[in-house]
Amino acid sequence: MDFNYNGANGFDKNFVTGINNDFIHQYAGFFIFLIVIILIVFFTLLGIYIAGKWKLYKKAGKQGWESIVPFYNDWVYVEIAGLNWWWFFFLIIAPASIFSNFGNGDSSFIINIAGLVGAFVCNYNISKKLGKDTGFAILMTLFPFVVVPLIGFSSSYTWNNNAEVSLNGPFDNVNNSNKSNNASTSTTTKSTVKKEKDSKFCTNCGNEISKGDKFCSNCGKEI
Repeated sequence: MDFNYNGANGFDKNFVTGINNDFIHQYAGFFIFLIVIILIVFFTLLGIYIAGKWKLYKKAGKQGWESIVPFYNDWVYVEIAGLNWWWFFFLIIAPASIFSNFGNGDSSFIINIAGLVGAFVCNYNISKKLGKDTGFAILMTLFPFVVVPLIGFSSSYTWNNNAEVSLNGPFDNVNNSNKSNNASTSTTTKSTVKKEKDSKFCTNCGNEISKGDKFCSNCGKEI
């Protein structure tokens, strides 16, 4: 590399070009190596996340492959969370906007917030079924690449499909189906109690006596 100084004109262009070429040759290999390392780490974490989500779906009683089919996996996720079906649209609105012109400018922020809310609502119910609290649902929403594999691979996270959850996550206190079941159980109990009050039994053998009977049909004792 020639070192030429042209006085008032500054350094020779060949000198500057030589510096640039030396810089590129010296650091190009380093940057390529760094990019390769980043890609390896990214795809490793992605693989661990996919495997963890596969196991999470199996814990919830679903097939593992249902966790990797785009959009369908979100439908199943809403299902295992026990939410109303329309929460599915909150999960897919952000990814779907990537493939369309919708969601440019300020509206993209609203779309991302809607997707985040949908994810949190799902994770809220999932946390309940795992015996965890709201804080755990927040961690699932903000750090899914860390929390989901932990749930999938760890035996300490057990799935309780009978856990009481809401059809709208934290926005409802009691599942509507639970309300219906409780109302049905209450009606049945009241009916049974009323029947027991109206029924008569033989004092000798305990057999139920029909209304109007003068003798017990079982032991013959006079009523």
